[in-house]
Amino acid sequence: MHLSRIYLNYFRNIESATIDFGRGVNILWGDNAQGKSNVLEAIYFCARGKSFRGAHEKQLITHDKEFSAFRAEFYKTDADRMSTLAFTLSRSGKKVMLRDEVEEKSLVNMVGRLHAVMFTPQHLTLVTGSPAERREFMNIAISLCYPPYIRALATYNRTLEERNALLRQTALSGEKPRYDLFEIFAQSLAEAAAAVVTCRADFVRKTNVFARQQLSSLSRGMDYLSLSYIPRGAAEEAGADPVAEEGKNAVLTDALGADGKIGPDGGKADVYTAAMQSLLMSDLPREIAAKTTLYGPHRDDIGISLNGRSARSFASQGQTRSIALALKMAEGQLMHRMLGERPVYLLDDVLSELDEGRREFLLTELRHEQIILTSCEPDFRIRDFEPFSHITRLHVQKGKIKEM
Repeated sequence: MHLSRIYLNYFRNIESATIDFGRGVNILWGDNAQGKSNVLEAIYFCARGKSFRGAHEKQLITHDKEFSAFRAEFYKTDADRMSTLAFTLSRSGKKVMLRDEVEEKSLVNMVGRLHAVMFTPQHLTLVTGSPAERREFMNIAISLCYPPYIRALATYNRTLEERNALLRQTALSGEKPRYDLFEIFAQSLAEAAAAVVTCRADFVRKTNVFARQQLSSLSRGMDYLSLSYIPRGAAEEAGADPVAEEGKNAVLTDALGADGKIGPDGGKADVYTAAMQSLLMSDLPREIAAKTTLYGPHRDDIGISLNGRSARSFASQGQTRSIALALKMAEGQLMHRMLGERPVYLLDDVLSELDEGRREFLLTELRHEQIILTSCEPDFRIRDFEPFSHITRLHVQKGKIKEM
């Protein structure tokens, strides 16, 4: 895949810009706070339908303007016809989306058309960070590879919010729980959870293959990586017995089956659904006391093992960075394998955070890919890197972009 051009109008501090990208390395360079990351944010929004910074859509509009419009033009492998994605965001909240000049009403129909892997310094904390960071890593990667996952996750989150509201209402009223209602919610939430976990467990199983290869190459065969999908409850909340909590988690883990596939024979979601439904009803008094749902995909995690031990507990700082690097590289490889297109790699000030060895590994692995990166220098850490003989340099200053 080749991102050839992006148009920006009133996007953050960029009032108007037309940016052409080369097929190899593209360096957006300039001082801090000039708009370099804003360009990556616009590209990522076209690919994912959201800001990688977590910003609200209104924050993307230039402060004194009423709308922001941006458009990406790209070519798929061996395709003569150009594809386009365009968004117009307004302060009123209205959003217009166009795919190949045809208006789309659903974001699902926009996501996953432009294939991109975003890599920021924050991703270097994937191993040591919170489970929420790893869940977000899964959610983003799966959505880009398999857009229907967006609907599955939205259904789960909506059902979860409704059940949490019922838990709060029951706790505040002091009345006897409506077990008939909780039975209904237990079934619907368990079914929605199974749809989410099916995708996540499969993603982790496939990512494990690529990430293990990447880390082995990076460590020259010294380190062995293993990933697993782990259902997690909330052992620390509401005075739970940690031993009993682990037993409940084990029930869901067993339901995942071998290699992280749903069901003991790998493929049946009904085993997981039944286990989750039973768990939701068995711990109902504690959930009412906590006023929240204590089990489900919103608490699950990726288990990361390095050389047979917990990477979070035993890996060195250098090893944790290597694992994070391997995970992001695996994300791109999996996207290529599943979609048949090489993604565009968006690197936001990542090279400055890596030592020479890991930086050289990353650039070597990406030597055949289209890269768009930000830097404070036009040749930062790439000047003498032989595989990149042709580099497109784009100077960014006060929201204006000019090719050198």
